[in-house]
Amino acid sequence: MSEADILEQIMAMRLHLDATIAQVIGITFTLIIAIYYFLHRSGVVMKLAVLAIYAIGWTSYLVSGMLTMSHLSGLLQTLKERVAAGEASTAAAVVLESFDSPLSRVMIAGFNAVTGLMLAVAIGFLLFWKKPQDEGLA
Repeated sequence: MSEADILEQIMAMRLHLDATIAQVIGITFTLIIAIYYFLHRSGVVMKLAVLAIYAIGWTSYLVSGMLTMSHLSGLLQTLKERVAAGEASTAAAVVLESFDSPLSRVMIAGFNAVTGLMLAVAIGFLLFWKKPQDEGLA
């Protein structure tokens, strides 16, 4: 596999992860809106069914992310070996530096924390939140 192929696959993996995170954010906000307008009136069975479907989605998200990260780690390792052997370009070294930078590590940890927080908030809203009764004008 050429260096260009490796760099192209690394960028494709990054784009896949970014798109997946954006989808998770969108789906979580959609679920919260659905809870606010519709699901707060439903019974426990309906809420548990929605939670089960949401859990299946989260499981597929986690599995997809783990497979993508595994593939990405292998590509980065191959690129590191080529840079160490002097067989790679400056662009490859820059890509490696960007993935090993503290900013990249903070960004990955932040994304993981935010997605976990969104999951907890969505489950909390789904199972425990009740819409306040309208007082109305007296």
